[in-house]
Amino acid sequence: MKETGTPHVETLRYGRGTLTIPDAFAGARVVAPPEVAGVRDMAAELRAALNKPTGAPTLREFVERDDTVTLAVSDITRPGFIRELLPVILDEVSHAGQVRILVALGLHRKLSKDEVKELLGEQAAQSVPVFQHDATARSRMIFLGRTRQGTEVHLSRFVLAEDVYRSDVESSEAEPLKVVLTGAITPHYFYGFSGGRKSLLPGCASEQTIRQNHSLVLDPYGERAGGCRAGNLAGNPCHLDSLEAARMVGDVFVINTVHAGAAGVAAIVAGDMEEAHMAGCRFYLENCATALDERFDVVLASCGGYPRDLNFIQGHKVMEYAFGALKPGGSLVVAAECEDGFGSEDFFRWFRYKELSKLRDALQKDYQVYGQTAYATLWKAKRVDIVLVSSLDPDDVREMSITPAGDLEEAARLVQAKYGERCSACIMPYAADTLIKDETVRIE
Repeated sequence: MKETGTPHVETLRYGRGTLTIPDAFAGARVVAPPEVAGVRDMAAELRAALNKPTGAPTLREFVERDDTVTLAVSDITRPGFIRELLPVILDEVSHAGQVRILVALGLHRKLSKDEVKELLGEQAAQSVPVFQHDATARSRMIFLGRTRQGTEVHLSRFVLAEDVYRSDVESSEAEPLKVVLTGAITPHYFYGFSGGRKSLLPGCASEQTIRQNHSLVLDPYGERAGGCRAGNLAGNPCHLDSLEAARMVGDVFVINTVHAGAAGVAAIVAGDMEEAHMAGCRFYLENCATALDERFDVVLASCGGYPRDLNFIQGHKVMEYAFGALKPGGSLVVAAECEDGFGSEDFFRWFRYKELSKLRDALQKDYQVYGQTAYATLWKAKRVDIVLVSSLDPDDVREMSITPAGDLEEAARLVQAKYGERCSACIMPYAADTLIKDETVRIE
């Protein structure tokens, strides 16, 4: 592959370990977020953000004495660094009457006891009541109304004041409740960015609500709605619908980390759910988005290792970002271990449809969240050659119209058989955090 004279990397993160990049990719251009100073002292950075929040009082002032606080946290598929942030957050709300943690799983599976300890730290996991959201448990959901898009908003009672769901309790008598959302701001392939409102919808919503909200990703013709793309919030129906639903909740404070490749956490924002989240998205676009003046025949992309490549549904997202760096008909090599398999029992069955049109028709008749993920996967697999290095069964990988490879050396040989030595290539070592600049992308 052609030399570019740009900086190089020698390994890619893969699961909890690394893979050595083959010599065939020597000299390939590295496409990654710009170098920014990462946060070295998470506790100090968080305290600074909490002392000067965006559009809100400080967290200590936001939470009043005797309040009940629901602290919503993302699960192990998200690099939110909640384990490092929790001691500071719990100290700031120590005057509350009660604090409870709600793992905002959305449609993700329940965590094991060991995974909860890994996520929160053993001390926090044992000292604070921890609940896990179950999107299928209707008895735990409260209907709040419909959005302008028609989404029926059912949210967990853990994020709602008592008088909202108990007719025998007056507002003046209800136990005061404050909601604190935590999470990570990274590009999201159809929501624009993660973080903020997503901790409530999909994080704490019912399966029906999530399905209705996510179905907005498709236009009337079954294609991706125009506003639904990475880095874009303006006119994004999924984002705007989620935001409208989140506004139905009472007092909400947000704490989000902003992620940028090798730097890890580049910033921490805190304050009003909308204003602080928007500030974090703006920081990302201004400081972490990547300029690209060419497209490549071959892209070698890593999710950035665990937890980004915990399962295929999470790992698929990097295909979306890497796709933007490819020439039409190019080859995409993805390193995603997928130690937890596909990530949902509902996902793989969609690949019984081998033609895009048939999968799209089935999805329009019966929209399912992970059916949309399958459609997005097949859409790319029909346009470029995808080679996947993972722990998935090779036959299952082929079923997705993707070529399996045992390691990067085998993947390199497959690419060289197609192109020979004369092809342009780039490496995206942190593809999950890499948003290619696009002048049409806007957040407001």
